[in-house]
Amino acid sequence: MITRRRYFYLFLLLCVALFACTKEEDRAVWVVRFDLKTKKNVKKIVRFSKRAGFNTILAQVYGRADAYFNSASVPRAQILRDQPADYDPLEVMVAECREKGMKIHAWVNVYYAWPKVTADDPDSFPESKKHIVNAHPEWIIKDAVGKRLDQYSKGDNGANNIEGLYTDPSNDDFTRYFIDVCKEIASKYDVDGIHLDFVRYPGSAYGFNEKAVTEFVEKQSVDPFDLTLALSSPIPEKFISQELPITARWEYYYYSLWVEHKSRYINSLVSRLKNELNLMSHGRKKIQLSAAVFPDRNTAYFGKSQDWGKWLEEGYLDMVMPMAYHGSKERVLNQVLNVKKIANGAKVLAGLGAWTKDSKKIEAEVSALRKFNVDGFSFFSFGGMDEMDGSVTEYTLINKVKRDMFLPRTRTLNETRELKVPADFNTANYSYTISGKDETARKTAQGYNALLRVATKDGYTAEADEIDGFITLLKKQFYNDDEYSAFLTESGIDEPELQKMLKKDITIFNFITSQVYPEVALKDNDTVTIPKAADYQLILWRVNKKDSIEEKARIKKMADETYKKLVAGADFEELSSDPDDPAHSAVELSYNNFYYDELDDRTPIVFSLKEGEYSKVLSRSSGY
Repeated sequence: MITRRRYFYLFLLLCVALFACTKEEDRAVWVVRFDLKTKKNVKKIVRFSKRAGFNTILAQVYGRADAYFNSASVPRAQILRDQPADYDPLEVMVAECREKGMKIHAWVNVYYAWPKVTADDPDSFPESKKHIVNAHPEWIIKDAVGKRLDQYSKGDNGANNIEGLYTDPSNDDFTRYFIDVCKEIASKYDVDGIHLDFVRYPGSAYGFNEKAVTEFVEKQSVDPFDLTLALSSPIPEKFISQELPITARWEYYYYSLWVEHKSRYINSLVSRLKNELNLMSHGRKKIQLSAAVFPDRNTAYFGKSQDWGKWLEEGYLDMVMPMAYHGSKERVLNQVLNVKKIANGAKVLAGLGAWTKDSKKIEAEVSALRKFNVDGFSFFSFGGMDEMDGSVTEYTLINKVKRDMFLPRTRTLNETRELKVPADFNTANYSYTISGKDETARKTAQGYNALLRVATKDGYTAEADEIDGFITLLKKQFYNDDEYSAFLTESGIDEPELQKMLKKDITIFNFITSQVYPEVALKDNDTVTIPKAADYQLILWRVNKKDSIEEKARIKKMADETYKKLVAGADFEELSSDPDDPAHSAVELSYNNFYYDELDDRTPIVFSLKEGEYSKVLSRSSGY
């Protein structure tokens, strides 16, 4: 028999046990390096973040290959030049966070090293001779014509739409240097983790440094300089459906291998850094490794060689923050859900665009994401939510966070939260319809069977590891495995049949690479006939395929209205932006010397127009 008093003690013990296994909801805020300029600002940041309900700060202490901490190898940040010599922003931040009971992660930009420079303008370069841009220009990444970014002219920079100088992921010396920087931070400061950003290539047209190119040529016998730059977006559906000519499919095959080749250099850095932090954590608290990533896995992988899915599957990360900053609530939910599906035990913190959306939209995203049982949130950024220059007295989002978003829930009983999908959320509502394979296009592939007969007769074949390896690459080019499976189903193809198709394809590709490519590849002294070219302008209304149906309809309506105005004689320049809707402003783009390229789906559109004509509103992967 259990007495009432004994029952009370048992209940008390149960409560103690439950509270012992609870954990706080992770609530992080990114703090950009410029906000660390003064000790006063650092203290303000911690104080206000704590008051708003945040429990973790991601402080950017290595932003442009310069240090906001006392380093033996990294030059002190230039904006700290007028601060006391003994001022150490990270030291102050750690002390303040410990006093307030908050976690602190050192936020480091991996490959981004400096803003754009002009080769003949010394003032555009870092002041310190120790800075890697000055001390190791050989570490700077090269573009698709073999030119380093620090060698650009003003005109080159005008045509270059990336953030600035990046280092080369294939450079072993840089990789060792960067890992040593992270180890220095982790050993000198009581940080809870290292947070990676810009852990990617700047874009598909970069990474053509000698080591990467040489190793790819040695392995594949194809020079990546010969591959098209039109493939900034993956088109695995067209490849599997054989909608492309065989030569275009050969090129897409090797371009996909080039993407994977580049991604392995970044995978190696992340893996090696994780191992080093694990060794440093032995006998002391664990130093976590996290990363901010582009939220759509397929575009992050294909356009930036940022294979964060691999990092999660292999356990390289303890925590990941998909940067789901833009678009409708439905897009944000889809993106975070997609990451959570493959998190493999890593925490998923939804990275929210608090600097670009009003508080009501952020509040709605937080409320909806909690239904998915995400591990927490990370807001970008503190400076975007609160004016740091002292010119305003009324704070923006930072003053509303705790009251409107963080009060309803502070703890969960799950040490690792399982993925939950609310019954009223149907991801199919926010996807494009996947088109099936085009049998007509497939039948018109020129010379396919003839090439296969010749290749087979000459002893060429596809090995099993080539086939299985390329299926793995194709899967990563879809938004997720569900869309890959759905496409195969709608196309009437199962994976064994896909393997048979690829065996034929890769047999032909091997033959072309060995027998045809060496004859047509350009030599140093060759003269070539430049393909026909055209210039065109584009007004792009941005929308993501994972946005809500209502959001897509709204943007499509705006695009249709713009087209009607153009046909009626309105000025193109005046319609290239929408002052009433800055979150979805149109972007005017000019493509000079756009060459005919059968792999680029702009080609039939551009070359069907006469000078001065407008196309109708077209659905693109990035909008309308």
